[in-house]
Amino acid sequence: MPSRKKAQGKARKEKKQAAKQSNTPHIDSGARACRHDSQQRRDWSRNDVDTAKKLADEYLSKYGSGRSSRDLYQLTDEVYGEYRQLNDDEKELFKEMMVMNGTAAVIAEANRTDLSTVSTVSTVPDAVPFINVILTIEVRDRYDGALDLNIEKEIYNSMSDIVPCPRETVRLFHRRNSCDCLKDLYYKLKETTKRKSFCWRCMLVFDIREMCRCRHCEVAQYCSYGCAVAHWPKHKDECEVWRLCQETKKTEL
Repeated sequence: MPSRKKAQGKARKEKKQAAKQSNTPHIDSGARACRHDSQQRRDWSRNDVDTAKKLADEYLSKYGSGRSSRDLYQLTDEVYGEYRQLNDDEKELFKEMMVMNGTAAVIAEANRTDLSTVSTVSTVPDAVPFINVILTIEVRDRYDGALDLNIEKEIYNSMSDIVPCPRETVRLFHRRNSCDCLKDLYYKLKETTKRKSFCWRCMLVFDIREMCRCRHCEVAQYCSYGCAVAHWPKHKDECEVWRLCQETKKTEL
């Protein structure tokens, strides 16, 4: 009589093989309750979550109003300041709202397209505002809410490693979810795709192992030396700022 562990291992192998052979990712509904389906999202309005929900709605309405990247950083900084004023329960609720809505965006995109074939600067555009605020909260909370160029650089590098990469985008929400809805999709992407990032000059997406960072600031990424040289006139002023912040950090250490 086969042991239970062997049976479970066999079931996992069969499930993984089925995910490989499938042309479209299987989104498992999971045994645990999901917080990202449409009914649960409507339930937020019936719970005592007015403060957290108001902050989330305000952030999303401003994020989608056509801003420059610098304005978006400022907006996220403003939202983080308001987030710090919430009590502990409201903070957890706000973060859960960001994860919940981001997961819904990923699932919707996965049902429309095969994410393993996506090769754009933004894998799931509708999930970017949620990735942005989740990373900002997690990084800045580690530094007790502080913000300087080194912390901003850490947030930016995390964004540039996640947003263009389908696998990392799905992984971010999968690891923060209470359900397993993204589990099959993540493991499929992990086996069939590579980590990706984008070139600052040509804006094309490449395997991250083929990219090189600017040796001065260690922020800008390029697919080739030619792109790095061609982009230098635009990058040099920003590069100087990042470089000085890098030197300051090394001096402090």
